[in-house]
Amino acid sequence: MNSPFLKQTENEVVKASLEYLRARNILAIRMNVGAVRFADKNGRRNFVRFGTPGMSDILGILPDGRALAVECKTINGKLSDFQSEFLDAIRRNNGIAIVARSVDDVELGLKEAGF
Repeated sequence: MNSPFLKQTENEVVKASLEYLRARNILAIRMNVGAVRFADKNGRRNFVRFGTPGMSDILGILPDGRALAVECKTINGKLSDFQSEFLDAIRRNNGIAIVARSVDDVELGLKEAGF
């Protein structure tokens, strides 16, 4: 099998998924999780965290108001425990949580959810 999806990077899956969601008029935002150190103008060192550990790569709002979370992975990528817990929390709260290894997974996940 020589599928182009086998060679996609995680960033390529994110980009394709965002393009697909925007084409479907679904509000979707790329989320980043991490931290940065910097010194302010007085030389004081600061450390700022952004996002929540495990937060999905893409968060959105479906037309019916439900939350959408899309965690993008390469074909062999594995979810961390934090990512699994985040997706489970979305599902427990009636949201749609998708693990996407290609844009096809996003399309299928939405179809299964009735979109």
